[in-house]
Amino acid sequence: YFTSIGNTLWLANKAKEIIEQYGHEVKLYEVIKDGEDFIRDKCDMLGIFYPVWGFLPPDPLWEFLRDKMPEGNGKKIFFIGDCAGIAGDTGMMCKKLIDSKGYNAFYINHIIMPTNFFLPWMPFNYWKKIPLEEQLKKILANAEKRIQKMCTSVLNFENRLEGTGLFWKCMGWFQRKMEFI
Repeated sequence: YFTSIGNTLWLANKAKEIIEQYGHEVKLYEVIKDGEDFIRDKCDMLGIFYPVWGFLPPDPLWEFLRDKMPEGNGKKIFFIGDCAGIAGDTGMMCKKLIDSKGYNAFYINHIIMPTNFFLPWMPFNYWKKIPLEEQLKKILANAEKRIQKMCTSVLNFENRLEGTGLFWKCMGWFQRKMEFI
């Protein structure tokens, strides 16, 4: 996992708890500190948890996937990202890169998590303020339900590729273009 403000670590820990309830062993590795251990782990399946940064994977995660991940030889891998609202095609960017290294990225999904930024000019009410106690509890309760469903889907090897539709691709492209203006 790679975490910025703790949301991704929270999700990774919840997923670990859920998957271990099904009798599987789960190890968590933080990309920056434990990346080499992650690469050497002889596990059956890999999972990557990450925050979405402006419709992009975080730079440290992207560099790790691009520069340090060895050949996958068909190993199954899933991606679960978190964002404040819309992830665009961020997960599909990860899939394209990791598939080129021989992995089988079969599951990509995202969860809405609390935001830590304030955009008063945004027309959508969600981004106008950082969630307070009651709203925060609601967001985390919804996230916990979603991560439960996602873990069940992953353990059943269900294929899901969020971010493939034209809307998601356009949202991702538009946001990435706005960063350079």
